[in-house]
Amino acid sequence: MSQTRIGALLVVSAEGESILAGKAPRCTDRVIVQSLDDLPAVLAAASGDRPRTLDLIGHTTGGAKLMRLGATVIDMTVPAVARTFAKIAKSGVLAEKQLVSVRLIGCSSAVMPAAQLTMRLLARSLRVPVIGTLKTLLRAHHAADGFDPLFSRLLIDSRDLPNPPQELRFDPRQSLRKHVD
Repeated sequence: MSQTRIGALLVVSAEGESILAGKAPRCTDRVIVQSLDDLPAVLAAASGDRPRTLDLIGHTTGGAKLMRLGATVIDMTVPAVARTFAKIAKSGVLAEKQLVSVRLIGCSSAVMPAAQLTMRLLARSLRVPVIGTLKTLLRAHHAADGFDPLFSRLLIDSRDLPNPPQELRFDPRQSLRKHVD
């Protein structure tokens, strides 16, 4: 079954910009942020002319593999982080800007239990699918317009995560994704 690819609003952590450096242009239409505090303004300024994903691109933390957006670790068990996303949800900006899902594009952002919990809580708060990655990402996983769909098998939707959360290992012979794209 062939699916139509939708675009992405690319929000890149200032520290994560090095991921995209190189000869070939990668994620060329991107917004650089210093922390989660910058996200509401980025969303407010975004175009809402077509359905897109909201791609948060950056590094993850060492052990828990939680996504980092600039100076902020996206950990939904931290009240300030949860409040920021609750305000975004309440504002209705995701629907207004036609942002149909959030993708945490960082190394293994869906692999560890703490990251899985954050993905589930984020999806519940924002009321959109939240998608993470199953392995370390390289520059080659990105194209000029964002995460390269050739590597969609590296993505997993929070609805497809194990319950209770458990560490995941990527098996290239098997795709865990059901609701991704």
